[in-house]
Amino acid sequence: MSAPIAVRRAVAIDAEALSDVHVRVWRWAYRDLMPDQYLARMRPERRAERWRADLEEGWITAWVAEQEGGVVGFAGSAPARDRDAPPGAAELVMINVLEEHAGRGVGRALMEGVEGHWREIDAETAVLWVLTGNERARAFYDRLGWRPDGATGEYEVPGAALPQLRMAKRLR
Repeated sequence: MSAPIAVRRAVAIDAEALSDVHVRVWRWAYRDLMPDQYLARMRPERRAERWRADLEEGWITAWVAEQEGGVVGFAGSAPARDRDAPPGAAELVMINVLEEHAGRGVGRALMEGVEGHWREIDAETAVLWVLTGNERARAFYDRLGWRPDGATGEYEVPGAALPQLRMAKRLR
């Protein structure tokens, strides 16, 4: 039996743990989707500064999933950034779960925390962007009721412009 998953709101002191998980997950989850050089240059210490600032400034609301005393995943939400998103829509900015914890309920627990927040702020719709080739993530979102809404774009990283699509979910 696996240890219980505890989900709580992230605070600035979590920045280093968030950045470590962020880099580790991206190097695993995007291994065949993003340029190797880009992933190799990612540094947790650079991400920690950004996370600390983002959490202190409050543009993103984040949750961490803890298991066995450590952060094993996180999710972040903000008001939807797209001009064509429905008024008052929320956006799942990111969700990252360590490889060794994937498929064990951590992502679902994080989504429950995020969706609880969306209910509290009375959001009717949520959107997210996912790389078109990220089949694992797309299947996860599909199981939770997310559907492509027809919007597409590109996620740009040094050395590549990666196709992505937007998914949406009615919350009430």
